[in-house]
Amino acid sequence: MTDNVISTRVRLARNRHGVRFPAKMSDVDADGIIKAVKSALGNGYEIYYAARTSEADAGALMERHLISPELLRSRRGAAITDGESVSVMACEEDHVRIQAIVQGFDPVGAYDMAKAIDDKIGRNMEYAFSDRLGYLTACPSNLGCGMRLSVMCFLPALNKSGKMEDAVAILSETGITVRGEKGEGSKGAGYAFQISNRRSLGVNEKEIIASVSDAANILERMESEERKRLLATKKDVLKDGVFRALGTLRHAYIMSHEELTSLCGEIKFGIDCGFLRGMTTTEVDELCARLQPYNMMLERRRKMGEEERVRERAARLPSALTNLYEVR
Repeated sequence: MTDNVISTRVRLARNRHGVRFPAKMSDVDADGIIKAVKSALGNGYEIYYAARTSEADAGALMERHLISPELLRSRRGAAITDGESVSVMACEEDHVRIQAIVQGFDPVGAYDMAKAIDDKIGRNMEYAFSDRLGYLTACPSNLGCGMRLSVMCFLPALNKSGKMEDAVAILSETGITVRGEKGEGSKGAGYAFQISNRRSLGVNEKEIIASVSDAANILERMESEERKRLLATKKDVLKDGVFRALGTLRHAYIMSHEELTSLCGEIKFGIDCGFLRGMTTTEVDELCARLQPYNMMLERRRKMGEEERVRERAARLPSALTNLYEVR
């Protein structure tokens, strides 16, 4: 079930009762929100202040989807994170944005993680809530239970066959939104797409989990059927594309992260189809993540220009792909 799911994310939007939304709130109120969230969470979390966090740290957090560009632009918000799976953004679009990310398909597990954090903060902060509208949020689309459930899916066959638009149309009729990996307005780099609930008003968390799970299953079925069709009719062409992608990764002198993402999508497709062996798709995702711009700078502990990054990225790929081999 849902073998094509890369990760699952749950986000909860909350605001403090009696305090203006972040766009209109005072610096004193913003400091109070940050302190209240930090106090509620206690030990085991690291806090990153938007105005004081280094470019490399902030960029790496964004690349790991733990914070948003909007938080950094606020210059007065903060992110409190356990390092990998849970983050709380204070004073972004809402006073509190709770986020939990898990690998693979686990909407219930992700929700339980986010809900545990929500309960902690809720005991320390009275939320703005209406019996008619639910949780009050800065954006009307988040009213109600304030929950957004996103599932990141790997859909190469639907893209290769031009059937992705059909899939988007089918899901749109069920209240599901499909976006690229980086959210609204982005494309499906490396064949990765987010599917998420369109609304949270008038539905509860269980209903959202059920609808997004149904959508993920529909996509898996469509992707599986299209892969079988393509492998039956265009196997040599598909294999050639995968082998060419691997050759480029191993022998390129410069490599942008955008090109790396695209080529790694081909590699993952080749692994799934049995054209390549020696690495898992998860290992390919981890490699691609390590070679993102800010993660590279964080690893080097210094600023790196684009020219240096594209050369070093290419130089590191041959050894990173040593175990990967073609099945002729």
